[in-house]
Amino acid sequence: MPINRFVSALTLPLVRLVARSRPVEGQIDTIRRFEDNFTALWESIAPKFDLAVRRDAAYLNWKYAEPPHVRYNIVAVRGTGPQRTRTDTQAGAAAPVVPRGYAVYRHVQEPRGRVTLLVDFLTDPDDHQAFRSLLRWVDAEAREADSDKIRTFVMHAGFRRALRKAGYFQVKSTMELVAKINALPVEASFYENKDRWHVTLGDSDQDR
Repeated sequence: MPINRFVSALTLPLVRLVARSRPVEGQIDTIRRFEDNFTALWESIAPKFDLAVRRDAAYLNWKYAEPPHVRYNIVAVRGTGPQRTRTDTQAGAAAPVVPRGYAVYRHVQEPRGRVTLLVDFLTDPDDHQAFRSLLRWVDAEAREADSDKIRTFVMHAGFRRALRKAGYFQVKSTMELVAKINALPVEASFYENKDRWHVTLGDSDQDR
């Protein structure tokens, strides 16, 4: 821990300088619950993932808004981008704007220092601005919480590239994933190419 704190103190001026030059883009809102428009977000981008938990509003509330033993911070990114306002063709009225994505995170104290866990997130993999905005928001929250590092778990190749551009680096993971598809036949290559799998720390049992 003393080494972590020393390194953090040395790099803090640089981190603050970079943060000023990389402001959050779009509108970020803190939320307590996931409304139905998050189900619409999931349904609109689910085909871009080969494997992922169905992240509809009911699941997200059960997982992150309702647990009595863990408190999560939840933010949503809105504004212009690939996700537009939907129109109800029967009534002819505009439906609620579909958000562009969300992030779930929390701060924890570990033996080696304070850590901000980016537990879960979802955006269109092609909406680079939305994902970048969420990462910058979590960066700012980690600094405010005096965290020494931010940790997350990502399998999707597009999100991994975005994280590297944002300054994250890859280390050996302590998570192990076991997957077997029984509902329908899949080729062996399905398990070999996991670049379109969306699995995060929140899908594991390590964040409990």
